[in-house]
Amino acid sequence: MLPLLPESTWRPTYDALWQTAAGLHSAYRIHAVPEPVPTSEPRTPADLAEHAIATGDPHAIKMTEACLRQYDRRADPIFLHAAGRASEVLAPDHPF
Repeated sequence: MLPLLPESTWRPTYDALWQTAAGLHSAYRIHAVPEPVPTSEPRTPADLAEHAIATGDPHAIKMTEACLRQYDRRADPIFLHAAGRASEVLAPDHPF
């Protein structure tokens, strides 16, 4: 969205959106228990993409795509685990 705005508003817009997201997260995740970092081998990027598409959930697909981009940049398996978890959480009725 930032490229659609005047450049002088980029930083204030980013700051306001970050604060909004942090506030929403704090309000709705107050009783959440953090999940442990997975120690198992993650699924392959191709498998994760296939599963995300199979869910039909646009948020699972978007999250998987974002995680796979980050994985391509950093090769940190946590991004693969996050993509898999997104499909599980966002499409819980889909059999994997």
